[in-house]
Amino acid sequence: MAKNEKDKAPAKGGRLAQLLWANLIFWAFLLLVMALVYTAASDKMDDDYIKLVLSDTAWFILKLFGFGFTLVTLFDLGYESFAARAEGGEPPRQG
Repeated sequence: MAKNEKDKAPAKGGRLAQLLWANLIFWAFLLLVMALVYTAASDKMDDDYIKLVLSDTAWFILKLFGFGFTLVTLFDLGYESFAARAEGGEPPRQG
């Protein structure tokens, strides 16, 4: 239970908007990292094997962290909604 009314008030824009922005910022960061890896791997002096390993590693990191972060935020949103209903209150505003 919230100790005062200020804690009960939903954040401006809703929880879904906050999570959407967090995901957009994180995905932009990951895409920046991908661009840096491809720039670093485009050196003509590197062997093709090194370029392949860097490329595969970068895609793996993008998939693992990007989709993992998105999945965790969806679970978080679902849990908050479930917990609010279990307490007898209304679920958080979605938008």
